[in-house]
Amino acid sequence: PARPLARAAAWLHAEGRAVFKRARARIPGNRNSADYQRHRFPGVTEETLRASAARFGALLGRFAGVTIRERAPDVFDVRPPRRAAER
Repeated sequence: PARPLARAAAWLHAEGRAVFKRARARIPGNRNSADYQRHRFPGVTEETLRASAARFGALLGRFAGVTIRERAPDVFDVRPPRRAAER
């Protein structure tokens, strides 16, 4: 097991790095800025995911009854169909 001091040092390093990255992300034009990240990874909608699942379902013969629900912006809950015994 890791020594407590080594673990604390690693945690402190990780937290410091995260704070530094969050601060840099606020600088306009920085590669980690929110605007740039939105440009790189445009949002996806629930309807888009449902259409993709339907398209794959038609191609593969799977994914029938899959439920997709948005939990937060760009965070989705994708669940397999419920079995008859679970209903």
